[in-house]
Amino acid sequence: MPASPPLEMETRPAVELDVDEIARVWLESYRHADGSPAEMPPFEHFRTRIETEMVSGMWAVTVAVCEGRIVAFLSLVPADSVLRELFVLPSMQRRGIGSLLLGQAMRALPEGFTLGAAAANLGACRFYEASGLELVEDYIHPRHGILYRLYGWHVAGDRPWNLDPRRLAP
Repeated sequence: MPASPPLEMETRPAVELDVDEIARVWLESYRHADGSPAEMPPFEHFRTRIETEMVSGMWAVTVAVCEGRIVAFLSLVPADSVLRELFVLPSMQRRGIGSLLLGQAMRALPEGFTLGAAAANLGACRFYEASGLELVEDYIHPRHGILYRLYGWHVAGDRPWNLDPRRLAP
């Protein structure tokens, strides 16, 4: 089978006009994730969350754009050294987009960061582990009541992160 042609990919900071497309990527990716809930929150839940966090300045959001369409996004909470969300459309996965965005998170937070992932989301957990993130601990998500995995990435020896999982609760 011939290799796929390289993607023409651009990453840029998200703007308010991107909110609907980011919410679409989040919902579609979440719907197809391993272990996703049978009952999905509605589109408006994702849209409101993005709009609230991004517009308030709490999240620094980066989007990946391919052929004029947002196909992935990354959200960071720099004040807490947290990678909050990283989602890639299912049809665009396994093309290096997640790695590109994870690399941006590493450059944006060179002192390290943590992120939480549902333990049932085996694809995401494998991706984070293969990308060099360290499994710090398992915990029960305070709002969803399901098993989550806390991952960390740090370039220096000390761990600056606060392991309180309530800090990670969306």
